[in-house]
Amino acid sequence: MTLIYKTRREWFGGVVYSENPGFTAFVDERRADSLAIPQREDLTHGLFSAPLDVHMSITTRCNLHCRGCYTQNNHEQAKDLPLDLAQSIIDRLADMNILTIALGGGEPFLHPHLFFLAEYIRNNNIVPNITTNGLVMDAAIAKACQVFGSIHLSYHQHSDLDHLTEAVHFLNKAKIAVGLNVLVSASTFSELPHLWTWCSKQGISRLLLLKFKLTANNQTCQDLVLTPKQEQSLLPLIRTLSRRHDLMPMLDCSLFPALAFHAPNKKDLDFFDVNGCVGGHEILAITIDGLYKPCSFYPKACGNALNLNRHTWKMDQALADFRNMKSHSACTRCEYVDLCHGGCRISSTQWCYSSTKNLMK
Repeated sequence: MTLIYKTRREWFGGVVYSENPGFTAFVDERRADSLAIPQREDLTHGLFSAPLDVHMSITTRCNLHCRGCYTQNNHEQAKDLPLDLAQSIIDRLADMNILTIALGGGEPFLHPHLFFLAEYIRNNNIVPNITTNGLVMDAAIAKACQVFGSIHLSYHQHSDLDHLTEAVHFLNKAKIAVGLNVLVSASTFSELPHLWTWCSKQGISRLLLLKFKLTANNQTCQDLVLTPKQEQSLLPLIRTLSRRHDLMPMLDCSLFPALAFHAPNKKDLDFFDVNGCVGGHEILAITIDGLYKPCSFYPKACGNALNLNRHTWKMDQALADFRNMKSHSACTRCEYVDLCHGGCRISSTQWCYSSTKNLMK
C-alpha cells in the first residue's frame, strides 16, 4: 500500500499533509515556494481552497441502537449510499484535492462495498479513515482494515467496553493503531476517569471527546445534554486525567466554550490549533442522499455533492451563511471569536465564556 503525501496552495501559503509520519502542516508563502507548491489564482483570504476533511455517511444501517443516536430514525427504512454515486462524489472531491475522507454511518462496516470504497478513495490519492462501533471486528476484517489511514472506535455507554476491548485486540494483532471516540453526555461524564485508565491499558494514544448534540432524531433525549456545570468542570478534569495517564485528548469543536470558560491563554489555543466550529471551513459533510452540508449534525443541506468544486465551495451562499453565523449575541465582543468561529450552530448552550464574563461584571 502506497502511503499518501500531498501539498496544496492556500491564501496564507500552503498545506502539507503526510499519512506516515502523520501530520498536517500549515506553511507560509516562503516555505510553500521552497516546497514548489504550485500557485493558484482562485484563492480567497481567510478561506481554505477546499475542505481538508470530508465526513461521508455511507449507511444508516446499524447493529447497535444507542439511545440518543443523532442519525438513526426508527420510522425510516435503513439505506446505503449507492456505490456509483459514492464513486462519482469521490471523483469530485479528488479534483478539489481533499486530504482525507472519514467514512461513517450508521455502522459503516455494514455497507456492502465498504472496502471497495476505501480502496477507491486511496486510489484517488485521498486517505480513507473510518469510525466504527467495533461489533463486527474479527481477525480477517482487522487485517483488511490496513487500507484505512486511521480507525476510531466509538464509545456511547459503559457496556460498550466489552466488545471494544475485543476489537482493539484484533486490530492490534493486525498492527493497526486505534483511536477512541467518546460521546460525552450527562450520563457518560462520570465515566471519563475510567475511560482514561482503559485507554492506557489498551495502548490507545488517540482519544477524541465528542459532545452529545440534539438533532431531529433524538429530541426525546434532553436528559443526555451536558449541564453547564459539567461543561465548566471539563477542563480541570482533563488536566488531571492527562497528567495521570500521559494522554491528552482531542476535543470536539462544540466543546470550545468548556475551555474558554477558564480563560486560557489565547496564544496557547492558537499554537495547539484548538478551535470551535470548523464546519464549512476545514470540513464538509456528505449525506446518505449524496447532498453536501457544512457539518454532519446540521439539518440543512446546501446542494448536490455532484456539483461540488472549488467554485461552489467558495461561492455557495448557504455555506457562507453558515460560516458567518454566530450562536450568541455576545460573540462579537468575545476575545476568542476568531478561534471559536461563532460557536457550535447545533448545540449552542445558554452560556459561553463571553456571556458569563459579561454577566459577572
